[in-house]
Amino acid sequence: MWSKLWNISKRAVSLAAKFSFLYPVIFLPRAALFKDTGGIAGFLIGLVILFSGYIITGLIVKNKQDFSRMLLSYLLSIIPAAVLAFVHINQFPHGVLRAFFEGMAASLLYFTGARTRVLAFDLILSRKVIITGVIIFLVSIIFVNYYKELAYLKNLIYYLGYVFTALTLLIKNQQNLDRVFIKKHIELSTVPKDIRKYNSIIVMVVFLVILALFNIKTLIDFITVVLGNMPKYLLRIIFFILYLLSKLLPESEGGMEQDQGGPHLPALPDGESNSIVGLILTIVFGSLFVVVAVFLLSKFPKLLRAFGEKIKKLFMQIAVIFKKLFKFQKEYMDKEEDYVDEVEIIRPDNPRKGFGKQNRIFQKISRKLGRNLTPAEKVRNMYAGILQHLKAKGINLLKSDTTHEIYKKIPQTENLGEIMGYITKVYDKVRYGEKTPERIEFEYYEDKAKEAVDILRSKI
Repeated sequence: MWSKLWNISKRAVSLAAKFSFLYPVIFLPRAALFKDTGGIAGFLIGLVILFSGYIITGLIVKNKQDFSRMLLSYLLSIIPAAVLAFVHINQFPHGVLRAFFEGMAASLLYFTGARTRVLAFDLILSRKVIITGVIIFLVSIIFVNYYKELAYLKNLIYYLGYVFTALTLLIKNQQNLDRVFIKKHIELSTVPKDIRKYNSIIVMVVFLVILALFNIKTLIDFITVVLGNMPKYLLRIIFFILYLLSKLLPESEGGMEQDQGGPHLPALPDGESNSIVGLILTIVFGSLFVVVAVFLLSKFPKLLRAFGEKIKKLFMQIAVIFKKLFKFQKEYMDKEEDYVDEVEIIRPDNPRKGFGKQNRIFQKISRKLGRNLTPAEKVRNMYAGILQHLKAKGINLLKSDTTHEIYKKIPQTENLGEIMGYITKVYDKVRYGEKTPERIEFEYYEDKAKEAVDILRSKI
């Protein structure tokens, strides 16, 4: 339900956010030039013109955004401009100037609504638009601070700024959800059903908290006044209730009304106090204070433990935040990555299966040799590769076999025994003697290793 409502109203909400920072551009010059802000009527007329441009453009353009349709939509802004100019043309003493100003303002609002209708949703409140709105509000506040005659408009600018901030937070937050759910191709069935509603509530609550913090002094003064006058208003309510109850009493036998000759309920004058009333209030509130104090004392150990746990948790969260601040993050690419399943190709049996396996082993050795390794490391890697080829040929090699035991298991064909004798000798010197082979010796060893691999791959 919330998602459907958002899809229907998201453009209208974005347009309202735009209007909140465009309207100061209109009513401030109007007030400075003509000593008239337009009042609530001017505000509503501007809002109607803005949404008229939005709605009419939607009816004209629909889903076909060609040049002629868009041009027609923009040119229609002349109509509200002409109407408002005609209405204000005869006003004294700034008839012509006021007519020109109101026509331009109407044209601006209508064009903004029309343009918003044909823009992509992500561009309605883009970063540049938001920065422009912030600049407009800052300039407006500075203007009314220096133009003392317009100081009374400061609160209106603040109110519009609050609306702009709240709507911008809400829209950008929902846009981030759209970017995650739609553009990242996330399966919507795994997304919580009311996440948009919860997200909107959280955003608005955070905004209200920030607003309250910025106006904390005003709120405290208001609460202080309410608490200070509460006893007086409470007594007035009680006396009024007693007065209503007295009306339910029967009249006297002589037919005279009780309120003409009888006593009246005492009234508490403004700014004065009554000692009896003060004593009653002291007893009542003192009793309440004692009850609350006894209750808190009985719950004090639990409250103390709970408070300690909260403090401990708070410090742990602060420690985690500082740890994240000084933690090096891995580099990442801020772009969408498509998920690709791993595909394994299954081929039919091949009589040259062993040859393919040997080839892969040789490629693996070649990759290892291509790394920046020392000559000793290359000697050991080449020897390991030869052992892999021997295993592929079916020779039973054990982990416990020494190099000489391995040499005895090698078939003595095509000088392979002689070649492996030299390879084993160099390998033992490098592996167990911890010596680095000379350049000529290493090059000769490398040639012999490749020759041994070729023999294993072809003849055996």
